[in-house]
Amino acid sequence: MKLEIFAGLAIYTGLTLTFLFIFANTREKGRTIFWPLIILLFLSTIIGSFFTKDMGLQWVLIEASTLSGAVLISTAKTERSMKAAWKFLLMNSYGLGIAFIGLLFIFYGSTVKGLNRELVSQSVNEHDTLIVHVGIWFTLFGYSAKLGIFPNYSWVGDTYADSQSLVSALIASFVPPAVSLAIYPLIQMDKTLQHKYISPSTVFVIFSFITILYSIWKLYHTNDIRRLSAKIALFHSGLLGVILYFSPEMEILYYILLTVLLVKTMLFLSLGLLRMNTKTRDLPEIIKSGSIHKGILYVFLFAVFISLSFPLSPVFISDILLLFTGLARNAYWVPFILFSGPISFAILIYKLLPLCNLSDKAINEKDKKIIKIRYIATLHFMILIILLGTYGVYKIQFGEIFHG
Repeated sequence: MKLEIFAGLAIYTGLTLTFLFIFANTREKGRTIFWPLIILLFLSTIIGSFFTKDMGLQWVLIEASTLSGAVLISTAKTERSMKAAWKFLLMNSYGLGIAFIGLLFIFYGSTVKGLNRELVSQSVNEHDTLIVHVGIWFTLFGYSAKLGIFPNYSWVGDTYADSQSLVSALIASFVPPAVSLAIYPLIQMDKTLQHKYISPSTVFVIFSFITILYSIWKLYHTNDIRRLSAKIALFHSGLLGVILYFSPEMEILYYILLTVLLVKTMLFLSLGLLRMNTKTRDLPEIIKSGSIHKGILYVFLFAVFISLSFPLSPVFISDILLLFTGLARNAYWVPFILFSGPISFAILIYKLLPLCNLSDKAINEKDKKIIKIRYIATLHFMILIILLGTYGVYKIQFGEIFHG
C-alpha cells in the first residue's frame, strides 16, 4: 500500500468525522463553526506529519495536534472531560518535550545539516557515539508516551472514556499512525548501532508487551463500556509497538496503520450509538434495565469482533503479517504475543454477550435523526474495513504484500 492511498483514506475518514461533528452532534455547542475549525486544524497537522521527511517539522506538527486535541477533548464541557483534556495535554507535552531533547542530541551527534530522516539515518550509522545513543533513548521514550505505551499510558483511558465519542474517534484513529511514522525511523537507526547492554528498541518492545498485558487485565476488571473501548484502543497501541519493533516494509506498515485508523473510527462510532441508546455507560446497569436496541447492539458487538478476531478483519491480517515478519527474523516469541488477541476477545465475549438476552428497545424520538446518521456512517466504515481485510487476504494469497 502506498502513502498516497493511506493518506487519502485518512483524509476521507477525517472529513467524514467532521461532517458527523457538524450534523450529528448530540451537543448544541458542538454545532458552532469553531469546533469544526479546530478539528480541521487537528487533521491538517496530523496528516501533514505523514508526508514530511524532516524529523523536526514532524515533531512540530505532532505537538500542534496535541494542543488542538486537548481543546477538542474539552468540548464535552464536563468536569471529567476538562480533567482528561489537561491530562492529555500535560502527559503528551511531557513526552514530546523529552522527544525534542532527544532530537537535538541526534542532530548534534549525527553532524548533518537539518533533520532529514534519510540523511540522519545514514549519518547515525557512521557516528555511533554516546550522544547519538542518548538521543535515540530520549526520542523513542518521548514518542512512546504519545503513543500510550507503558509507563505513560494513563492518559489513554481518561481521554477516550471521558471525551465525546467523535473526539475519541479522531484522537484514537489519527494519533497512533502519526506517532508510529515518527518512531519507525528511530527503530531502524537504533538497530544499526552497537549497544553494550540493552538497546532502546528492545526496551520499547518490552514496554509494548507490558501495555498489552495491562490492557487485558483492565478489560477483565472494567464494567464501563467507554473504558472497555479505551482498553481495546490501548491493546492496539501495544500491538502497534511490537509491529514497529520489527520495522516491516513500508507497504505493510501503511496497511497496518490504515487498519488502526479505520477500525478505531468504527469502534468509537459504534460506542457512541450504544451510549446514546442506553443513557448509561455501566454494564450492570444496562443489563439491569432489561432492554436495548438490537440493531445498535449488534453493530457494537460486530465492531468489537472486527477490532480483535474476525477472520476478514484487517486486524486479523495484521496479526498474520506480524507473525510472518517475526518468524522471518527468528523471533519465535511472537506467537505468544498473538495469543493476547483471543484472550481479550474471550473476556469481551464474557462481558458483552449477556446484552443479547435483553429485550428490544425503541430509539428515543429526540435522538432518532442523529442516531440514523451515525448508524449509516458506522455501517459504511464496517464495509470499508471488510474490503480492506479482503484486499489483505488477496495480497497475501498472491505474495504481493509480504515478500518473505
